[in-house]
Amino acid sequence: LSAKATAVVTDSDGDTATKSQTVNITVADSGPTVSFTEASTALATDDDALNAAVSTKELFSYTPGADGASVAYDVEFILPEGGLQAWDGEKFVSVSVSDDGLSLLAGSKTVATVSISEKGEVTFTQLAQFQHPVEKANGTAEQHNSDTVSLSAKATAVVTDSDGDTAT
Repeated sequence: LSAKATAVVTDSDGDTATKSQTVNITVADSGPTVSFTEASTALATDDDALNAAVSTKELFSYTPGADGASVAYDVEFILPEGGLQAWDGEKFVSVSVSDDGLSLLAGSKTVATVSISEKGEVTFTQLAQFQHPVEKANGTAEQHNSDTVSLSAKATAVVTDSDGDTAT
């Protein structure tokens, strides 16, 4: 964007002098921003407390910019390297992620779900027991079941302002 400023000076006997200058104007688009909050991202459940949901606090904060904005959240499971097994009601079977990424499946049985609220809070619900991996104790041949199974879910926030600028 630019504007042209012109000055015309006329003296007492009618002589004139003219000078023009173009002024460049930059208008910054105050697009949206999004950032990760310091909320805890660690959730814990227990095989003895199935169907209990645990949730994070809000994971993201955002500013809409001058244009106003909307925010869309998404979350999906990520299987650990080496896979995972869960109880399907009869035996432990390999776990897969549903097509929408929101459920872990042991065969056709849903064994865990993850969701994200419109505030950016992630909720995990364990619906079946997971098989805990066998580890070697202290570098010896003695083996024991691990006390924990680690799962991951990827949460994303996309903020879009009214003129289409986005922040992820």
